[in-house]
Amino acid sequence: MGFFSSSIAITRYHAEPEPTDGFRDKAVDLIQQNSFREPFSQALELSVGWASPLEPFVDEIPYQDIVFDNYFYLAMRVDTKRVSAALLKKQRLLAEQKAKVEKNLKFISKALKEEIKDRVMLDLLTRTLAVPQVTEFIWDIETGHAMLLSIQDKARGLLEELFEKTFGRKLVPVLPVTIAQEFEKQGDHPLTLDEITPGAWI
Repeated sequence: MGFFSSSIAITRYHAEPEPTDGFRDKAVDLIQQNSFREPFSQALELSVGWASPLEPFVDEIPYQDIVFDNYFYLAMRVDTKRVSAALLKKQRLLAEQKAKVEKNLKFISKALKEEIKDRVMLDLLTRTLAVPQVTEFIWDIETGHAMLLSIQDKARGLLEELFEKTFGRKLVPVLPVTIAQEFEKQGDHPLTLDEITPGAWI
């Protein structure tokens, strides 16, 4: 599961700015405030929040599940509802035919078509079960280093939004060139970036 799998793909981040003293306890409260909750409206297409990586489908997030010394081990839960275009088209056409009969219409106006489409979409979303996806995330609050167990653009975008909403801090992606620049500044690499060519990596 997750970070304990034999093969993983990760996105590395650095959280900015650095946390202040006493941030840990405040962060736990912020995580609880932004934890995943089943939406009040059954018609929502997307729901996002924090969850326990050990039990992501329960509402509570136990402290012992997510705090390990200076590390936060979290899960981002994303529930998505999708309605197929073919199903929406079918139900929309049936609803339009019904409206013609009930209102004795020869034609359906553009405005009425849009109204029927929205009503059908709302009905289908209400009756559709959400598909959950859980993505694990680790953050060292002392160094600011963080890792997301995904390289997908959608997951990264949702995490960055949720992180900033929760903690008021930004996650800055750490790229290979960024790491190389840090090595160069520290004098820990025998080559400077200007001396590296594509062939040097083969």
